[in-house]
Amino acid sequence: MKKIRPSLAGSFYPSTKQDCLDEIEEMNKRVKIIDDKNLKYIAGIVPHAGWFYSGSIANSVFQNLKNKNAGVELIVLYGGHFPANYKTRIVNADICETPLGEIKINNEVVKILKNQIKELSEEESFGSDNTIEVQLPFIKYYFPDVELVIIRVAANQIAYSIGKIASSLTQKYKTIFIGSTDLTHYGMRFGFTPAGIGEKAVRWVKEQNDKRIVDLAVNVEYEKIIEEAEKNYNACCPGSLAALVATAHFFNIKKGALVEYKTSYDVLPEGAASDFVGYMGVIF
Repeated sequence: MKKIRPSLAGSFYPSTKQDCLDEIEEMNKRVKIIDDKNLKYIAGIVPHAGWFYSGSIANSVFQNLKNKNAGVELIVLYGGHFPANYKTRIVNADICETPLGEIKINNEVVKILKNQIKELSEEESFGSDNTIEVQLPFIKYYFPDVELVIIRVAANQIAYSIGKIASSLTQKYKTIFIGSTDLTHYGMRFGFTPAGIGEKAVRWVKEQNDKRIVDLAVNVEYEKIIEEAEKNYNACCPGSLAALVATAHFFNIKKGALVEYKTSYDVLPEGAASDFVGYMGVIF
């Protein structure tokens, strides 16, 4: 049996069951609930920084999806910091371990997707990929009996094919879909300072650079996401984001809802706002 053990527990999120439970319960004191009859609550976009910075946004997305879904059998999780020239990979293992317990990978679905999408390559682990691992305790907490499929998506046309084919899984399984990305990585640390530093840089990221890609996601304009991210560096996982929004499109969803947006500078406003990252949570 191939088990994937956590490598980021104790740094990106707590390493023990009780500490994870305590932190999620603390996040739930400020959870943001969206009650919108126009949403299908079948898919969500989550960030993937450490829980200190972006965990509350991810938690709100997961709780919204949990509140509107009973008996979820399968979660398809898109992630991966993969540029266009990478191969998209599907994880072929048996178990993901988390501090809250094990999550089974549905190898039947892995085979289905591998047979239908010939460009997919397989891997036995996602390594220390935070786009995937930081979501797993949330998944175990909110959907304790769910099975999982993990796809790390390259920023190219395969993202659209994955969205279309993965959406058909709901014909056999009660399924929800999660896609992970952070937004603009701004500052000298990231080699990206088109608006200088300080408050004007924060405003530029919030009101212009991040807003463009947030709007594309919310308005389900999936075919524009990769080009936007390549041009303006406002999504670190455009393949994952495009696959998730494409999935929403193939459910005939026309608009999502922004649960929350913030930057790491909003969480920890130190210094002259010279290095910070944007985060969004969206549900469809």
